[in-house]
Amino acid sequence: MKSIKLDDEFDSSVLNIALDTIKIGKQALVFANTKKSAEKTAEDISKKIKSDDAQLKLLSDKALNVLSKPTKQCERLAFCLKKGIAFHHAGLTQEQKAIIEDNFRNGAIKIICCTPTFLLTGQ
Repeated sequence: MKSIKLDDEFDSSVLNIALDTIKIGKQALVFANTKKSAEKTAEDISKKIKSDDAQLKLLSDKALNVLSKPTKQCERLAFCLKKGIAFHHAGLTQEQKAIIEDNFRNGAIKIICCTPTFLLTGQ
């Protein structure tokens, strides 16, 4: 089996592995114990990515506006989606979950930081 050298640019191994995964054109799920840590991890990864993709901007806007008045969580998800990163947990709306799941399947979203409830959605 071919081994690859992973970058260790950041203090977080999760951040390094996620960014390396994106660099080699792959996707990954990152599991977290809590909703809060799934959101924070997704946000941390997103802050390291430079992206100006129009498709991701549309996804971001769609997720932001599923509620009549976006919450902080909606804003945080929208920020992450602009970079091709998402978080997934029981606190999201069904529409937000569908946006994330569908766009992970089609390759637009590269990393999902999720709680174990993600496994219960049929993935």
